[in-house]
Amino acid sequence: MTLSEAEKTIMDILDDLQNLVGNRYETVLRLRRADQNVVVELAKRLLEDVDSVKREQGIKSLMLTDNEKNLEIVLPMLNDSNSEVRRIAMFYIIRSEKFLENIEVINRVIKSLREDPRVEVRAEAAEGLRYCKTTPEVISALEYVSMHDYEYDDDGYSAGSVATASLQWIKENGS
Repeated sequence: MTLSEAEKTIMDILDDLQNLVGNRYETVLRLRRADQNVVVELAKRLLEDVDSVKREQGIKSLMLTDNEKNLEIVLPMLNDSNSEVRRIAMFYIIRSEKFLENIEVINRVIKSLREDPRVEVRAEAAEGLRYCKTTPEVISALEYVSMHDYEYDDDGYSAGSVATASLQWIKENGS
């Protein structure tokens, strides 16, 4: 991939984010100050890269600059072949305002909760569903997973335990 100077600058910023260089807030501000047309076009190319780290950088660049506007571009990444790419996509999707009320996006997160083969993605989905609009589908999915999904991730969490915590949070706080 041949990069312009503006794209090289954006890639440097993304590398800083990836490698936790400097103040994260300042790094995100640098990304937001960059030419947004260049950021979006570069990110779209990154989403198609064979390197999963590049795809993760594409997701981060889109969602950190304007997660509401770019949500629809990132949503298909929940189908990526790489589980870490799917987890990163889920992490940013459930933190977008559009996720809180948009039934189509909520249903896509529920689908990942029920069907994703990786516990890390399912646990991330279960965590996010506590904050969105509470629908019968949300409750049903969380109840099912809380009773049936006991596979543990590397940190000792299961999607079932996270779903149980989400149900408790909904019960105590509403949504």
